[in-house]
Amino acid sequence: MTRTITSIGITILLLSTACSSTNVAQSTTDATVVEEPAATEVESTTSTSIADSSTTTDQPTTTSESPETTTTTTTPTTTTEAPPAVQRNTLIQLIDPHDEPEHYCVDVRGVGATLDIDAALTAHTCKPYFDDELFDVNVPDTGQLYMPAYDRCVEATAADSGAELYIVSCNESDLQRFRFLGDQTVRLTFDQSLCLGVGESAGEPTGGPSHLRRLLRLYSCDDHPTALTTWLTPGPALID
Repeated sequence: MTRTITSIGITILLLSTACSSTNVAQSTTDATVVEEPAATEVESTTSTSIADSSTTTDQPTTTSESPETTTTTTTPTTTTEAPPAVQRNTLIQLIDPHDEPEHYCVDVRGVGATLDIDAALTAHTCKPYFDDELFDVNVPDTGQLYMPAYDRCVEATAADSGAELYIVSCNESDLQRFRFLGDQTVRLTFDQSLCLGVGESAGEPTGGPSHLRRLLRLYSCDDHPTALTTWLTPGPALID
C-alpha cells in the first residue's frame, strides 16, 4: 500500500515537473516569438536610418541658380564715305545742251596743229574719241582730273568765282582737288561753294562743223544757273 502511494506521488511529481518544463518551454518559445519581430523592426529601422543617412550624405540635394548674365555688344556707328571710283578716259559733259545739240564738254583749246595745252580750258562741242577732251577722274589722287594724253591735271587759278582753269603738272595743290557730288556738280574741295560751270553767253563758232565754244570758269554754286553747273561725270562717251 505504501509502495503504491509512493508510486503515485512520484508519478504526480513527474507530471508536475513535465508540466513545468512544458510551461517554461512554452514561455521561452513565446518570449522568442515576441522578441524576434522586435529585433527585426529595430534592425530594419536601423538599416533604413543608415540608408537614409548614407543617401543624405553621399548624394546631397543641391539647388543652385545660375546667375543671369546679359552681355550687350555695342557696335559703334560710323559713317564712312566710300572712296570715289576711278573713272578713266571719260568726257566731262554738261547735262543741259543749251544751244549745242551735241552738248558741251570740258576741252583743251585748239585741235591738231592749233592745240594749245597752256591756254585756259574751255567748254566746247563734245568730241568723243579726241584726246583733248578725255579725262581720268580721281587720278592720280582723289579729287583730281587728269588728262593722260598730256600727263597734266586740272587746276583753278584761285578759289574765287570767275577763276579760270588750266592743265598743269599734277601736284598737292588744293586748287587741283574737286568733289563730284550727287547733285551732279563738280565743286572745288577747298571751297565747295564754288562750282565748275560755263558762261551764260551763247556759244561762239570755232570754225569746225557746227562747233561752238563757251567760257569755262568757277562760279558761285548758289548764284549761277543750275543748268550751267551740272555735269555728267563720267560722260556718256567712254574710251576703252
